[in-house]
Amino acid sequence: MGRPVSNYLFTLLLTAATCSADLLDFTQPTPFQTAHGLTTATLTYLGHTLTLSAQPTGATLSWNTGFGVSYGLFDEQDEIDYPEVLTVQFAQPEYVQSFAVSRLFLNEGPFGLNDERGRYSIDHGHTWVPFWGTATGNQLIPIGETVSSLRFTVAKRDAPFDEFTLTAIQVPEPSDAGLILVTAVLAGYFYRKRHPTLPY
Repeated sequence: MGRPVSNYLFTLLLTAATCSADLLDFTQPTPFQTAHGLTTATLTYLGHTLTLSAQPTGATLSWNTGFGVSYGLFDEQDEIDYPEVLTVQFAQPEYVQSFAVSRLFLNEGPFGLNDERGRYSIDHGHTWVPFWGTATGNQLIPIGETVSSLRFTVAKRDAPFDEFTLTAIQVPEPSDAGLILVTAVLAGYFYRKRHPTLPY
């Protein structure tokens, strides 16, 4: 009995893994340019609804082929730098495969001695995950988790040289997101059948 279940689960997981993806491409003027200059903006793109917001108080969203945060007179207004935070809140939990950033370089700062790095956190958690720049400034960071929100910033110790622009988030198509959810439920069901809990 165990082998057919394993085969069935494998087929389900393979189906979910091969789902097609939507690229929430923030470089597109429509509709993302409309968020420029606002503190918060709710937008729908390819059937996905998300709310973008800028922190701290007084900061605004900045769009220029991607999202940054504008705060103060001397910051890079089309990028995210300290103490700015860009939050992306999904209308419903999304399986985020990866996100892309630009303008995050190696060998920045005085004499090229600073390697820029950004940080992200999931669902307003206190754990910040770092990611580093590249020679081209473009970076693709894998996540592979179902999340309700993502936050992006840089560490205080890395100011003033670290800054970057959020350019895209990759998620499954809305119809595929439902398939992934069903897959997870079925996987849990068959796992419990094979590993029953004791009645005490």
